[in-house]
Amino acid sequence: MHQASGRRLRMASVAILFAVLSPGLAAAQTASGSAADALFQEVLQRPDDVDLSLRYAEAAAAEGNYEAAVATMERLLLIDGSLSVAKVRLGLLYLAMQSPLTASRYLEDALADPTLPDQQVEIAQRALDQAREGTSRHEWSGSLYFGLRWQTNANSGPDEDAIRDASAPGGTLATPASVAGRDDGNGFVLGSVRHQFDLQAQRFAVIDTRAVVYGTRYIERGELDSEAIRASTGPRFAPLPDSAPGLTVRPFVWTEYVRLDGSSYRTSFGGGIDGQWTVDPRLLLDWSLLVRYNDFAVTGRRPLANERDGLSFEGQVDGYYALTGSQVISTGAALARNSAEKDFNSYTRGTLAFTYSYRFEPPFEFVVAPWRLSVSAEGSVTGYDAPDPVIDPASTRHDLVGTVHVTQEIGLADDFALVLEAGYERAYSNIPNYDYDNVSGTVGIRYRF
Repeated sequence: MHQASGRRLRMASVAILFAVLSPGLAAAQTASGSAADALFQEVLQRPDDVDLSLRYAEAAAAEGNYEAAVATMERLLLIDGSLSVAKVRLGLLYLAMQSPLTASRYLEDALADPTLPDQQVEIAQRALDQAREGTSRHEWSGSLYFGLRWQTNANSGPDEDAIRDASAPGGTLATPASVAGRDDGNGFVLGSVRHQFDLQAQRFAVIDTRAVVYGTRYIERGELDSEAIRASTGPRFAPLPDSAPGLTVRPFVWTEYVRLDGSSYRTSFGGGIDGQWTVDPRLLLDWSLLVRYNDFAVTGRRPLANERDGLSFEGQVDGYYALTGSQVISTGAALARNSAEKDFNSYTRGTLAFTYSYRFEPPFEFVVAPWRLSVSAEGSVTGYDAPDPVIDPASTRHDLVGTVHVTQEIGLADDFALVLEAGYERAYSNIPNYDYDNVSGTVGIRYRF
């Protein structure tokens, strides 16, 4: 959708949401975050109370927390799939979130109910007309993130003064300057785009295509300059639209291309399946399975790169749990198995991650967009299949890596945010070549459309 028309649609959608949804919404609009949180706690105690859930959704929407409101309405439909008033609310919410395709389906379902009250019919019809004005069978969304990063060990060089080398006397040698850890700064850009094509077959039946593009340039370490593009596409649908309206799945095909230091580094292709399930107002599950083949490019700097060619299998599950209307914790677990032509390049990796996120109103009255503080930690354990004869033929490599990040998103407008991030990474390995630490700081701007 064109940027200007998208903003007009959003403004009109929000106007509908706040003006005609219900008489109680005007009061909810002025409610503080604590009032919404109090309603949230009541919903947890009385999940079957339709009126209470509607009031909480209205309060959350009034504060701009559309995701929480959507989760609440989805949960009501999970209890009673014929609850048309919840479909009207969902249609308005998705319209405010600039998802007119999804909004239209909920509103059409609601209007098909002959028992829908006249007042709700008028609201739903006006919203449906608004959705149809700004939609076609195509729906676009995405983000652009760019900034500057400084790292104390940009190339992940070893901390030890000596590294292992099977060809050196005694199997060790002084760490060469070319691989030693060095600080450096870089500029980066990260863009993502999502396109959904409406199949007009059933609710949530779309072709869901996603792409991510990344590029970076370093001040001194030009050999680290890289570009990457990743894309996937496949049909997304709700397999159980009546009994589990919050569940969608997508089988997909997938590809990735990476360049490093001005030349091809890796081409990957494969496929898999992912899914998302809003279990209740507090819990969202997100999962994916991917099988891919990795083809590494042989170059003058990397003459043995093809020894890393092979299949990889990756599985991941993430859960998002709302402590309150403004606080969310998420946990994730991933397992990857990478097979290569040489066993010393094959490995199994397990990863655990945790994030706490707090959304709050800005401390300045002239700033209207919410701010978000996040603290995240991640740890991974990697075990390789065999020793690398070039480095240490007697030891099989095992790594333990931990990272911690603190991120402050400062909302400048509905679509723009200033992002400040500090991070620390520590890698432990039984092979000193891969033992390192790194401190990083990032300043960036994120734009969503």
